[in-house]
Parts: sequence; structure tokens; C-alpha cells
Amino acid sequence: MNDWKGVLRELKKGLTSTKKKDGRCRHGDADTKSKIVGEIESNWLKAEKDRAKLRSPETPAGKPQRPVPQPNSASRVQANVVKPALAPTANASSSSGKDHPQKLPGVPGALNRLHRGELTRRSFYKSPEPWVMAGGRTQYSSSRSGRPVEIVIGLDFGTSYTKTAVGLMDQILPVSWEGVSAIPNSYLLPTEYSELEDGSCQFGQAPNVSFERVHQRLKQPFIDPAVSTLSIAKAAVFLALVLRYVRAWIYHHHGSKIGSSQIRWLLNIGTPSNGLETERLETAYRKLGSLAWSLSLTEADIKLTTAQQEISNWKSIIEQVDLIDLQVRPEFVAQIAGYIHSAQRKQGLHALADIGGGTLDLVTFIVHEKDEESVFPFLVPEVCVLGTQMLNQNRLVDAPPCDDVSLPDELQPVLNPREYAEVSGISEEQVRQRDEIFWETVRGLVQNVFYRTKQKRYRLSPAWTGGLPTFLTGGGGKVDGYATSLQSGGQHSARTVNLIPLPPHPRLANFSGESDDYQRISVACGLALDAFSLGQIVPAKDVEDDVADPKRPKERPDRDDLYPH
Repeated sequence: MNDWKGVLRELKKGLTSTKKKDGRCRHGDADTKSKIVGEIESNWLKAEKDRAKLRSPETPAGKPQRPVPQPNSASRVQANVVKPALAPTANASSSSGKDHPQKLPGVPGALNRLHRGELTRRSFYKSPEPWVMAGGRTQYSSSRSGRPVEIVIGLDFGTSYTKTAVGLMDQILPVSWEGVSAIPNSYLLPTEYSELEDGSCQFGQAPNVSFERVHQRLKQPFIDPAVSTLSIAKAAVFLALVLRYVRAWIYHHHGSKIGSSQIRWLLNIGTPSNGLETERLETAYRKLGSLAWSLSLTEADIKLTTAQQEISNWKSIIEQVDLIDLQVRPEFVAQIAGYIHSAQRKQGLHALADIGGGTLDLVTFIVHEKDEESVFPFLVPEVCVLGTQMLNQNRLVDAPPCDDVSLPDELQPVLNPREYAEVSGISEEQVRQRDEIFWETVRGLVQNVFYRTKQKRYRLSPAWTGGLPTFLTGGGGKVDGYATSLQSGGQHSARTVNLIPLPPHPRLANFSGESDDYQRISVACGLALDAFSLGQIVPAKDVEDDVADPKRPKERPDRDDLYPH
């Protein structure tokens, strides 16, 4: 304002000085006027250019800077984690000698095996019980009578642990692994197997087997839709052992319920929230399940070489003995199955964060009902390598070399900074500094997902002001940093983030664990339900953006009309 007023004052002063006392211009006043105006315009232009240099190059003159919504990328998988937006910096000076703080490295982009050459879980190994081999058959009885029985196998294939449950005669039965593993928590099976000298494969870290012949990180390649056939074959061997054991477990513990009825098997395999967003990844999971079922149909040894031969001669359609249905289901829909059938259920916008060993799976979605069937439109699913194993790996960035043996086992509960420092020999200050970088990255992910949901996917949800119901689950859900990061990152968009536990499914039976134990097997329990019980899933790629356009007439109902609550 002051600049244009000053220009007018100078113009008025210049013009006034050229007038006569009688108010008439002298000869040549026109030239003088033009000269004065030209100088003033030149000075004003120079001032404007000087001010323009002070503006941010991204910010147009006169317009305030605003955050730019990111385009909807529902099927994106963040295999390489971005650095935190506000990464803490070190106190050390730069190499130039100036007092500029040096930026610390961000969170690594991929998981590495921390225990190189070291096997730390041999004590959990157990030779299979004799009854386990019966799982090579698909039928409990050789004679057939009565009505067929349908059994649903829910398979939660995890980075650290694999969990399963079966749906049998209107009950959900969590599978325990006492027949093949000595792990204290019998509902969790470490996702690893040993390849013996004769090529046969067994669960766990077998005695006298070298580190190189223990296959681990079987789930990790499935973060990328371009998973290789070798990775599928390696994982299929493990899941074949799982399926054979599950059938044997049913015969051993619940055979009397089946009798001589014919069994019709259904298999539901869980995927991350973005598993249905790309056809390639969904196809990889279907191939994995189909190959695993085929390999499991034997009482002889299961071998990796056999899996490699079968997948190299793969046909898109393979008839599976007694397997009438194989489905790939998003894990979070299975997890909330108990909530959907409980009195706590609410319609509308929700969020879920599943913290596993390898990844953090975060998704926003809508709980809706149509024609008496539950419908779950996905909004923004994100899968990032920010699980508990990455939390520990990030603590070693820029740390002095330490003995691998001193590092905590990657499958044990996460230690707090003081405990980790004591065990590893790394300073507590280093651990806390690296943890803050990690939690800042998690907060940035949460902030990004909620921001995109609010700006483009569900603008008018009452949850933004009334509180966003958010499930925090998975093995890492008990680590405090995830809960605090979820709340602080989410509050940039929602007034409050209401963390709620997953209630057990009403059909759950024969479960002896605590509430925290159920959080870890909730995916498998939900997957043990048939398709109708799980509800209708609408992938994010099939859900339109929620963008207001005042220039166009309203062509479709508002999202609040589509999903009333």
C-alpha cells in the first residue's frame, strides 16, 4: 500500500512544480510531465523487481503459500521409505568449518539380515509329531457318508510369524503349533524353514544345518508386485508345510466332528491393504496359494527343488484336489471382522494401522452396509517398511561396529532405548537419536495418509471433528512409539485419533490366550470366515475421489449421501 501511495505523491509533487501561479502550464510542461512519470514508473518497476526477489520462487505474488494435495495413489507401495520431513540434525559442524548442522541419515530403505551367520532360534526346533504326516491327505476318512463339511483355512503369512485359524461348523478355531514347534506362544510360528542335506524341508532352525540353508524373510519379496518365481517357490514350500500341518491338526483335534463326511476346503490368504490394487500382486498371491496347496498333498518330504520345477511349468489354471475356493483377502478386513459383528460397530470413516515385523500397513476406509451386507470401500492404503525389524535396524545406522551376537533376536519383543543400549553396547544417546528419526518418519506417513484422505477421499466425514476411530494392531502395536506417532501425525487432519482395540470375534472358540494375544491372531481368525461373512471389498482404485467442483452441476450424490451414518 505504501509503495503506490508514494508513487502518487511524487507524481503530484512533480506536476505541481510545473504550474504557474494562475494554474496554467508553462511552455514544455508536457515534456517535463512525461519525464517525471517515466522516472517514477522506472523506480516503481525496480522496487517491484526487488520485492519479487524476496518472494519464494514457488509462491506467486500476492498469493499465500498453501500445502499442495498429493495425487491419489491408492496402489502405491513404499518399499523404499522416504526420509522424515523434519529429520533431526547432528550438533557437529559441517566439513567447511561453518556452524551449519549436519543432516543425519534417514531410515534405511530395505530390511537386511542383522544376524549374519548366526542362528538364534534353534531351541524352538522340534521334530514333527507322528500325527503330522496325516495332513498329506485332504480327507479325514476314506469312506464317505452324510452331508459334506466345509472347512475354511485362514492363513496370515507374516514377515516374522505365520498364524492360522480354521472355520469349522460355525466356530473359529485358532491353530496351535505344538506338533512342530517348541516356541512358548503356541499360536505363533516363525516364518522360516530349514533345507536338510537330502533336500527335504522342515519348520524352524534344524540342528546341524548351516545358516545358508535356513530360509528366512520369505514374505519380504511380496512387498513388490514384481516378485520373482524363485521367491514364490521358496515361500510356497513353507506354506505347503503349513497347510499340511493345519489339515493334520484338524484331524488330530477335531476329527470326531468330521466323521466320515466329505471335506470341502476353502483357503483365504491375507494380503496387505494394497494387495488388490495391482493385478500383478494379487496374481502372485494366488499362484503362491495354489502352488503351496499342490505341494502339500503328500506324506513324503516337501522339497524346494520340486517347487521350482512346478512353478517353471506353471499353468494359469490348475485343478486343486478338494480345494473348492482360493481367495486373496486384505488382512485389515479380516482383522475388523470381530468389530463388524460387535455392538461397538459404527458406520463411516475408520483407519487401521497394522504393525508387523517387516511393514507398517496403514489404511483409511469406510464401514458401510448395503442390502444387509457389509461393504468396505478403501480410501488410502499405504504399506511401508517401517515395522519393528526396521526400528531395530535403524538404530544401527552410523553406529560403531558391534558384534552380531550381542544384538537382540529380531523376533523378540522390541527393547526400549535403554535396554537396547545395554544389550548392544551402543550408546543410549545414539539409540534415542535414531529412534526420533524413525518416529518422525512414521508421523510423516500418518500425516500424509490422513491429509490425502481428508482432501480428496472423504472431505466431509464427521470423524474429522468428532474423532477418527483407529485400530492399532499387530505384533508391534504394543510399542509405545507407534501409538504416539499415530496420534500426533493424525491430529494434523483429525481433531482426535481414537485408538481402539480389536474385539474378539463372537465365534472364537478354544482360545486360551489373552487380549494382546488375540490382536496377533486376529487376521487369521477373520480369514477363517467365508466370503459373505467378511463382506464386500471395494479396492481404492475403484473408489472415486471426493472432489468438490462448484462450476459443475452435481452429477452424483455426495459421499455423505452414499455412506450415511
